[in-house]
Amino acid sequence: MDGGHNALAIAQYLLINLFPDNKLIKEWEPIKEFWTEHYEEIIERFNQKNESGLFSFSVPIEIIFPSDEDGAFEEYLAFINEICDGRNANVQLRDSAKDHQVGIYNGFKDLISCKDQVIWKTGMPGKIKVESVVSLASLLLLSLQEKNLLPPSLSTLNPVSIYSSSGRCVDFFGEVIRHPDVSEKRGDQYVITNQRVLSAMTMVDDLLKFYDKLYLKFPSIYQRNPGKFGGIKAVEMKSSKCPFGYFEDTIDYKYPSGFFIPLFCGVRELIMYNETTDTISWIINPVTINLDDLDCEKYVEMIKFLNFNPQNVGKAPMMYREGADTFAAYKNKMLNR
Repeated sequence: MDGGHNALAIAQYLLINLFPDNKLIKEWEPIKEFWTEHYEEIIERFNQKNESGLFSFSVPIEIIFPSDEDGAFEEYLAFINEICDGRNANVQLRDSAKDHQVGIYNGFKDLISCKDQVIWKTGMPGKIKVESVVSLASLLLLSLQEKNLLPPSLSTLNPVSIYSSSGRCVDFFGEVIRHPDVSEKRGDQYVITNQRVLSAMTMVDDLLKFYDKLYLKFPSIYQRNPGKFGGIKAVEMKSSKCPFGYFEDTIDYKYPSGFFIPLFCGVRELIMYNETTDTISWIINPVTINLDDLDCEKYVEMIKFLNFNPQNVGKAPMMYREGADTFAAYKNKMLNR
């Protein structure tokens, strides 16, 4: 068992003895919820039972830390990832956690407003999965690839993967950053040196903020075309907040992202390449868009054609083409005013 399993087993042991009438809670999330809701009572019962010696045990831990010798810290940074891999020999460490360890996300990590809420590696506090952030950030690298601005030897990414396969997006993002034409390896860290990719990293925050904006606005976009969003089986009439926390607003619906991610991915139509600076930037920053100006009538009709099934919508290539067409039409309208 690794440290996470030990901690889970200990939490279960405590609750079994403190609340013997309750069923065994087998997973982390419900245990954490129970712990939060009954914290004061847990402390009270623990103090009452601990006098019997029931909980008199120790838990061994291992701390890997460099010595004070000259050069030890630099050597520690160079080998810590391999050491972590060795310590996780029996439990596969997530690729995203490994990528975080070697600096794959350093290009945008300190540039996004929600960074403190992202779970960059297992065990860290936060509400946002790092895979969710990387999946959306991959859209910018996909845009570079579509413009033939990435090394041709790299694997390709299908925009459908932004919705259907966060693992594929993590793999693609890591492969791009590790490429010698994109980054330079310094010790155990990858440092981006490619100006195109560096410029893309500065746009990640805008992308996440636009995602939140579209999440909040999509129900009204749907209903103006016309249609009753709350009448869709997959939509819950429940108050919800935006996924990345960029806005305090709430909406009266909780719904699957498959309904709007194909539209969201069309935002790459608003990206331009500057040959002089060898960078990409927004033609129109999507955060500034009045979403009422988007003509989404055909997009909404296609949702109906796919029987209001968010899985079908999120995985249909034709929806991504329509999303791109929607933003291309918006761009042309704005630039030709």
